[in-house]
Amino acid sequence: MDISLSEGSETAKDLVMKFLIEVGTFKLEDKWIEYQSKIELFFKEHTNFDNILRAPLLLAILPPQCHDILEGVSDGQQLDNLSYEFVLKALDNHFYPKKDVAYYRELFQFRKQYQGQSFIHYVRVLRNMMAECNFSKKSKHSKLRNQLIAGVLPEIKSQINQNSMSLSQVFEVGLAFDEEKNRKHCKFLKRQPKCFRCAQALYLHGADPCFFEWSICGGCGVKGHVTSACKYKRKNCDNCDELGHVKKLCKKSHGDVAAAAVEAIKIE
Repeated sequence: MDISLSEGSETAKDLVMKFLIEVGTFKLEDKWIEYQSKIELFFKEHTNFDNILRAPLLLAILPPQCHDILEGVSDGQQLDNLSYEFVLKALDNHFYPKKDVAYYRELFQFRKQYQGQSFIHYVRVLRNMMAECNFSKKSKHSKLRNQLIAGVLPEIKSQINQNSMSLSQVFEVGLAFDEEKNRKHCKFLKRQPKCFRCAQALYLHGADPCFFEWSICGGCGVKGHVTSACKYKRKNCDNCDELGHVKKLCKKSHGDVAAAAVEAIKIE
């Protein structure tokens, strides 16, 4: 396969081998929705792979049965002339002709954060996907928490205690990761208006409301913002004089009462 890449990029052979290792081949008994998620993740992480060469790569790897499916919906076009987007959409429509709740929940389940994607953008994508999943009001927080833990980058996952961390605490870890990655852009970011819920630049939200309004602050115990956005993060506790929390959440104050308040935040 003759594949030309951007100057100074990896060789075509290297990328094809990476594709086979990271994505693999597809068999009809496999879940197309999972395979497609792997394909999309791969190309988002390997942006130097020219768009026009994505379809030829897929067609070279897909089994003959998939070629037959594509020929049946391509209106006489040669397979070599089909676009990457057409191939994905046609196969998706074939394997999932009815886009029901189960379909959207699987899409949600297989969505991973890709290298170069910020944590805040990943949360935004998941929150928007949840609109089609029809999760119950009671389960929404746990569904988002579990998917974040399963789907975040390894660098973030290594800092998460999967058994004990609440959704709010997962938010805190992910946002701290973004802050560290953005330090080289800090002069630009400091000039941007900030969201009162997550302390991130408002432009990162796009046209959507803040994705972190489900948080319960670990500093003051109030719902609706993360600890890093709390006004008490730079104030000392009236009981222990430590920075970052109010007296009612002080572990050294009121014994069981404070412990119960802290535990409530963990459980949410």
